[in-house]
Amino acid sequence: MNPFMTDSADDIQHLFDSIAQDILINNEPSKAIITNINLTGETEDRNIHTLERIEQGDLITYQDEHYLAIVEVVTKRHSKYKSLIRHCNYDIPVSSRSSVPAIVTDKTFSINETHQIRIGNGQIFAAVADSDDNRKAFEKNKIFEFMHGNWKIIHRDFTQRGLITLLFESTSTPAE
Repeated sequence: MNPFMTDSADDIQHLFDSIAQDILINNEPSKAIITNINLTGETEDRNIHTLERIEQGDLITYQDEHYLAIVEVVTKRHSKYKSLIRHCNYDIPVSSRSSVPAIVTDKTFSINETHQIRIGNGQIFAAVADSDDNRKAFEKNKIFEFMHGNWKIIHRDFTQRGLITLLFESTSTPAE
């Protein structure tokens, strides 16, 4: 039996009050039910269930770790919102005082890991939340030092609402 299969807002609220955990969504306190999914790939993905809408690209802080919402959620499912979040495996330094959580991979950024394409040696993809600050910080041809090397942005993709997908190539030029 699915406890969310009810039309009663009071029942859903009681369920969330009973089992939801404290999290941050874009640095704002919220409540969510975080569930595991089958481990099938190289990333830590989880389901997130909330009463408030979650947007693709939202930054979730759960148990002191950062995750990005990686799917677009438009409508409720069984009186709640459900999305997929992926662990941010790197923080990309954008200044001496701040960094941006990112999902970094050597394959094309995809939810379906069986249809990913590997990219060339010396190249990586990174997905970050789409914001005005990140659009300014991650400009084409900018160089960043992380993952034991220097990486230059050679392409930015905005086709996934809420996310910026960056293609980096390794470079010997130091970051500024």
